[in-house]
Amino acid sequence: MIRTIASPATFASPRSDAASRSLQGGPVCEYRPIFGHLEPTLERSYEDIESISIPVVANLDGKGAPEIVVNTTRSAGQNWTSGHLVVVDGASFERRIPLVEPSECSNAVDEPAKGCFRSNGRSTIALADVSGDGLPDILYIGRDGKLRAVDFNDGEPRILWTSRNQADTAEFTIPSATGTNAAITVANFDDDPEAEIIVRGHLFDHDGRLISAFGSGEGSNGG
Repeated sequence: MIRTIASPATFASPRSDAASRSLQGGPVCEYRPIFGHLEPTLERSYEDIESISIPVVANLDGKGAPEIVVNTTRSAGQNWTSGHLVVVDGASFERRIPLVEPSECSNAVDEPAKGCFRSNGRSTIALADVSGDGLPDILYIGRDGKLRAVDFNDGEPRILWTSRNQADTAEFTIPSATGTNAAITVANFDDDPEAEIIVRGHLFDHDGRLISAFGSGEGSNGG
């Protein structure tokens, strides 16, 4: 479920309170703002999915309103780690991907032609430009524990890469005894313009190749 809330509250400028505490020998240093009445109202909602991770927002195609990217969970009534990626238009809440109803996506294989990408529903997703085209790409952890990047490609998504080992000879699964239910962090650690990615103590280059692993730890839920 996705919801946006409007908050039509008015806020007064901060004022000095004569009773506020001041520093020794100094001027009054405490301000107490006065807030207006807050009455949030529901603007719109998308209720065809279930999610337990934080949605991310960015303009994936460089056009119009930003998109909202959600990692779902319990797809087709399965467990919490069984998720799919869903992207909706931020203005209309119309679904951009998958190109079919989420319930029609396979739980056995990814189906890029349908915009169906199986994710770990307990992990968080991230957005970063790892392809160098100036637009955010979607980073997510698959149900198989591998990190993947998806180019939104104006509503015709394609997988850019799947995580690979340091030697760049095979796909790399992030080790975990309980499932890679982890957060993805992105930052630029070198002198190229694309971001690097950290997942559970593993640093990946912008093209998905493992750079180093410095100990992942293991929480009770694979964090």
